[in-house]
Amino acid sequence: MSPQSPSSAGVPTAAEAARVSALLAGGDARGAVEAAKEIHKRLKSAHSETLLVEAYGARVRALFDSGRPAEGRALREMVRERYPGSSGRIKDIGSAPREASVEALVTPLADLALAPERRTAIESAVRRDVVDLNALAECAALPTEHPLRRSAEALRRALAAVSSGPVEEAALAEISRRDPLAPWKMLIRAIACYYRREDDACERCLQGIDADSAPARLVPALRAMLTGKGARKLKPAARSLCEQAGGGLEELRDALHGLDAAFISQHKTPILRQIQITTGLCRKTCPDLEELLRQKITIQAKALGLKTNAVKSGMGGPALKNARFWRLFASWAADPKRTRVFEACASWEEFRKQAVREEWFSNDSPEAAALYRHMAGLLERLPKEDFEGARTQFAREFAGFQHYYDDQPPEIRTAAREGVLDWYFLFPDNLYARACRIDPHPETFERWLRWAGRSRDSKAIDEVAEAWCKALPADSRPLLVLMESAERRAALKKAMKYLEEAESLDAVNPEVRRARLRLLVSSAIRHLKQGKVQLLQQDLSELQSLPQAREKDRPVFLLALAWACAVLWNDPAEAARYVAEARDLMSSEVAAVLAFGELAGQGGIDWQTRERYLPSELRLAAKESLAGAVSRACAWCLDLGFALALPDNWAPPLQEELGRQGSSTPPEQLRILGETALVTNLRELAYACSAAGLGQGGAGEARFLLLRARSLPGHDVERRNECIHVAVELARRQRDMALVDEALDLLRGPKPDWLGWIHSMGAAEASLSARQIEGVLKREKAALEYPPRGASLCYCPACRLERGEISYEEAHIEDAGARPATLEEVFDELLDVIGVTGRKKRNRRLGRR
Repeated sequence: MSPQSPSSAGVPTAAEAARVSALLAGGDARGAVEAAKEIHKRLKSAHSETLLVEAYGARVRALFDSGRPAEGRALREMVRERYPGSSGRIKDIGSAPREASVEALVTPLADLALAPERRTAIESAVRRDVVDLNALAECAALPTEHPLRRSAEALRRALAAVSSGPVEEAALAEISRRDPLAPWKMLIRAIACYYRREDDACERCLQGIDADSAPARLVPALRAMLTGKGARKLKPAARSLCEQAGGGLEELRDALHGLDAAFISQHKTPILRQIQITTGLCRKTCPDLEELLRQKITIQAKALGLKTNAVKSGMGGPALKNARFWRLFASWAADPKRTRVFEACASWEEFRKQAVREEWFSNDSPEAAALYRHMAGLLERLPKEDFEGARTQFAREFAGFQHYYDDQPPEIRTAAREGVLDWYFLFPDNLYARACRIDPHPETFERWLRWAGRSRDSKAIDEVAEAWCKALPADSRPLLVLMESAERRAALKKAMKYLEEAESLDAVNPEVRRARLRLLVSSAIRHLKQGKVQLLQQDLSELQSLPQAREKDRPVFLLALAWACAVLWNDPAEAARYVAEARDLMSSEVAAVLAFGELAGQGGIDWQTRERYLPSELRLAAKESLAGAVSRACAWCLDLGFALALPDNWAPPLQEELGRQGSSTPPEQLRILGETALVTNLRELAYACSAAGLGQGGAGEARFLLLRARSLPGHDVERRNECIHVAVELARRQRDMALVDEALDLLRGPKPDWLGWIHSMGAAEASLSARQIEGVLKREKAALEYPPRGASLCYCPACRLERGEISYEEAHIEDAGARPATLEEVFDELLDVIGVTGRKKRNRRLGRR
């Protein structure tokens, strides 16, 4: 039926009106509606419409009272749409029962003799229609201890509490699943899960709410808040609830996506327009997040160089430069993609000032110490050789952050003025000193010690160790550092004093025990140099009493000291006996003689004396390799703190043997032998060790590739750097971070001045493809011979393509001076590569022929 347009004329007769009233009084709402419809069809007046709407209202009320709310709501909405003037008269029919209607509904429940069917019908009506828990909890028609009033009271308290804090589950325990108000319990649980961000649990609770219950009307709004979608399709009241509760995020999310796109475009006008739109929506839907959004926009705008006033105008005001802003700013500046390490430290200093003002922590708290350690860690990122120059340049150009505070509240400006000229955050030593004063942790001292060691300044190292001793007097580690420093200065008495203090604190510490052995070895070698036989014998006696001196091959050192005493006493027979004992102990005459010879060299015994007291002709034992014997002697020397000075004439036979049977030599022996060869500048031998190790493959490839890089001639810089890059990548795959650090230190380490400009080429870390890594490994495994003097590999794209280090596509990308090729050129090159005859000989370059 279409909406009627009643005329102002036409009043129903008294008989007609009385007939309709009689039907309504008799409870026949359906008959009253039919009679009123006949009257309105004939008169089509405002009076007849009023009579019809009154009859419809009675019919709607009867439907709700008979337990048919769905039909009642549908009829009510039909009447409101067909007769707009009736909205005010029927809108409350069937909606939330107020106190009077609630009381009228539940009054029969006070009768204990109420029929079960009637009780069930009333409880169903309560479940479907009652939305005023206050009215039900305070209903005087029911006794105070009535289960329905108690449930309503518990739900009322829980509903008030759930939006401001956690709700105890025990408060809702008395409401059973069969309770008419059980859907309210599920609603409160859903709200609690929503605020705890337990989205899955919240959805399960929403699904547990009966579809025809009163709380079900809130399910669409709560689900829209949960998913951030569908808020626009809700009715005005539900949409308003979403916006007030922070659930209308769909539009704000779209605006944020638009703002991101505008920033990516880097076009000023769209950025400023989108800033204004986004901040306005945030202010409307999520006012608590508006300040955070402003701060992030301010930082992003700075990155793009936008004018401050324009950005401020678009946001509707400046962003607060509080602790949160400076934390965001410092994190942005410290991004490894940017080179703003000093600016990041300056930002963290501003953060510290504001955080102390806002009482996040105090100046002397562990949090402040952690901040100092973090700032020092940022500074440690910079290469050692560039640090001083970069710091000087920053201090000269940086004007501070005072202009950021021009539009800030007084309390923020006051905190910013604290220590405005203090540049302590540019000096890692100052940062570590502050951190250790507040929170003297061993790890912090270790990091400080590593930083001091970068400069190789023994005085600075001693100062750190002394501060460590003072702060943590029960820790033996700083005493060992001081002992090593004194040992390097040949102050053995002072070193022994530090060692005794360390032993009194932690005698069972393996580091302390090794330190005792190493110090006695140094003392014995010193006395041997001085020719003081009696003191040397005292050192020998002390060493013999040490349990650690009887581990591994260390007893050979005791025999070597005894042999040295016999040499000083000029007793050849006794000396020969000690050599024989060492030979039997090591099961190798070669290893024993090399070990004795190295001790003689460390102790200053000349070559003539050594040749007289050591065998001149050495023979390998059965199944013994020369490389194995020499590497054992090298390991013996390294264990005692010095390197074996391998004679030059030993290198050729070792290289020949490694070339024949290097694949059978254990990797650890190859590594030790290669390291020793580098110390004695026998690069060709180290190269042969790397070749044998690479030939074995496996997990040691990274280590031997780094050995290959160190053994290459100084002029072959590009090959050296390439080997280091591949070694770094392989070590990362194996999680060998110690090897990664060693390789990077080698890559960035000090170079000769005359090679500085050459070494800087390719010194930065490179990103290598899997094909490039495989190509370099294949090339180095095949390169068994040491490169001739002055020779080096060609690294043009064509040569690298021939060696299989890069693909054909990568060769074109790397081709120096290449321009976009025409289709004809590409076709010609493809024909050349596949070997079609009748073409010119392929040029070494990949450019145009």
